[in-house]
Amino acid sequence: MQVPFLDLKSQLPKIRSEIQNRFSEIIDNTSFVCGKGVAEFEDNFSKLHGVKYTVGISSGTDGNHLAMLCLGIGANDEVVVPVNTFIATAEGISHAGATPIFLDVNEKSFNIDVNKIEQSITPKTKAINPVHLFGKPAEMQTIL
Repeated sequence: MQVPFLDLKSQLPKIRSEIQNRFSEIIDNTSFVCGKGVAEFEDNFSKLHGVKYTVGISSGTDGNHLAMLCLGIGANDEVVVPVNTFIATAEGISHAGATPIFLDVNEKSFNIDVNKIEQSITPKTKAINPVHLFGKPAEMQTIL
């Protein structure tokens, strides 16, 4: 028996009609960019998290890029990331002008190996982008 690494199909029957209805609404209104759905998402997200503003963006790459810019990370800076992260993490760092520093992962959690972080830090290190994977959060207390 083969167990799929990530099985998104298992949740599909429960949410299929909701997804199809939203896609139909977007197509019917040709609101592919900055439409009503984005405004609704931003409003709901702000309320859920108790923040004044939320801005929908096009991708995780853009989210990572904007996070780096908001933190003042740029040229000649380094950001520590797990070696097995998705390319968007490193791209966001690179787009900001900084250099991703790839660090090995813990073989049990597949998250960044907190025992190797300190040795990877240099005077150019400005941040650690730990990345939570496969439903397992990184060891944030140790990282912080």
